[in-house]
Amino acid sequence: MTVSQSHAPFYNVINPDYPYREEEEEMVRRSIIASSELGAGIVVIHGGSRPYRPDYRKNKQENIEYFKPHLEFAAKYGVKLAIENLFDLNDSEKRVRVPRYLADPEDLIDLVDTLHQSYDNVGIVWDFGHANLMHWNQPECLEMMGDRLIATHVQDNYGVIDDHLLPFLGTVEWEPIMKTLKKINYQGVFAYETHKMTDRLPDPMIDAMMRYAYELGEYLLTLAD
Repeated sequence: MTVSQSHAPFYNVINPDYPYREEEEEMVRRSIIASSELGAGIVVIHGGSRPYRPDYRKNKQENIEYFKPHLEFAAKYGVKLAIENLFDLNDSEKRVRVPRYLADPEDLIDLVDTLHQSYDNVGIVWDFGHANLMHWNQPECLEMMGDRLIATHVQDNYGVIDDHLLPFLGTVEWEPIMKTLKKINYQGVFAYETHKMTDRLPDPMIDAMMRYAYELGEYLLTLAD
């Protein structure tokens, strides 16, 4: 079995009041080391965002300061970091939408380009489900990212919550996405992030679901032609 990418633990990395920062950071470092030992050349990682803070320049600078030591650490182990696109949150008590830094692909590209001036082991992982929650035109986003895109999270939803469904079980338009991935010559991994597909499934049905997921992925790849 080949391990192609992994996912670091995540939390709001620029929240100064987060009480378990030291523990989380130790787990992030361990995930980079473990990924290297397993031969996974890419570790997916999340940035952070100050809630209710529209000052995106400050958000960017704080993320840069966070990622610098991690990129240096990852480079020692021959690992790249792929920063993931996020999505805005909903505050049910205040009944407002909470904007988050890195939910906008332009901000993600800007951050990665800035980091890339000093580090060559950084890129973007695009989560199609997260983008669907933001109602982005995903083919346009993929073209903007181009060769910055080094990993994907393949999942679906109905544009309301982060369901992590299999492709075609939500509202993501997969055919134009697949054709655009081919157009930009994406060479990275096509990674399912659909762990909820077996959450409530009886054990005797899990193997059948896994076979279905595999066949669905094979079909999805044909849409690029």
